Amino acid sequence: MSRDEFQNRELDEEAQLLLAIQMSMDTRGAAMEDEDLQRALQQSLRDQDFQEEEVPLQRALEMSLRHPWADDGTSSAQEEVGDEMAKALDIAQLTVLAGDETSLVVACAALRKAISGNLSTMTLDGVHNFPRKMEILSSLEKKHQVTITEYDGQVHIQGFLQQPQRCQEELSQILKALHVGDRLVTLQPQQMAVLIPVAETSEEYTRVVRPFLSTLYEQTSDTEVLQVQKVQNPLLYNQYQLKKQSLRRRSPQTAIERTLYHGTTEDGAKEICHQGFNRSFCGKNGKS
Repeated sequence: MSRDEFQNRELDEEAQLLLAIQMSMDTRGAAMEDEDLQRALQQSLRDQDFQEEEVPLQRALEMSLRHPWADDGTSSAQEEVGDEMAKALDIAQLTVLAGDETSLVVACAALRKAISGNLSTMTLDGVHNFPRKMEILSSLEKKHQVTITEYDGQVHIQGFLQQPQRCQEELSQILKALHVGDRLVTLQPQQMAVLIPVAETSEEYTRVVRPFLSTLYEQTSDTEVLQVQKVQNPLLYNQYQLKKQSLRRRSPQTAIERTLYHGTTEDGAKEICHQGFNRSFCGKNGKS
C-alpha cells in the first residue's frame, strides 16, 4: 500500500468516525428534544385539566354568591323550589364528617341519643273501634306530625316537643264528640266530605264572593267566579268547634276567627276538604 493510499484510508476512517459521532450527537439531541416536547405536552395537558376543573368550580362559586332569584329564574322555577321546600318542612338531614369509622359510629350514636332525648310518648286508654278510625288517626298523624300506634284499645302517640300531648288532647275531644251519652254517633262514608253548590241568587253567595273580590283590587274586572261550594265534613267541623271553644275559654275578649284566601291545585282542594288545611299547603299556589 502506497503512502497516499494509506493517508486516504486513514482520512476515510476519521471521516466515518466523525460522521458516527455526529450522528450519535444528533440522535441524542433529537431524543432530548423529544423528551422536552413530551414534558411540555404533559405540562400543557395538566394545565388544561386544571383549567377545566377550575372553570366549573369558579362557576359554582359565583352561583353560590348570587341571590337565589337573581339569575334568570322564572315563576315556575320558584314554584318548583317552593314545592320542594314544602315537602322538606318536617325533614332534617344531618351530615356527619369524621376522621375514621370509629369516630363516625360514636358521633352517630351521640346524635341518636340526643334526638331520642327530645322524643316524647303519650298514651291514651280506652280507644276502641269507632267510625272512620283509621282515617281519623291518619289525619291526626299528618296534622301533628306524630306517629300513632294502637293495640288492644290503647293508643301510643310519639313525636317531638308538645306535639304528642296536643294530639292526645285533640283525640280525646274527638272521642267525646263522637259519643252522645253511651251512644256512638255514626258517620256514614258519604258524610265525611260533601260539597254543596251555593246558589248565585242567595245571600250566602254574596257574603262569600263580595269579600273575596274586594281583595283582588284592580284585577276584580278580570276575575270570574265560576262556582261557590260549601263543604260539609262532620269530623273537621267537630274539631273546629272544639278548638274554637278552647280558644274562647282562654281568650274570651279576642277575635278567634279570621278569613283566609289561599290558592291550591284541584288535588290539593280535595285533600283539604277531606283532611283539613295545614301548613304543608302554604306557599305552593298563593300567599295568605
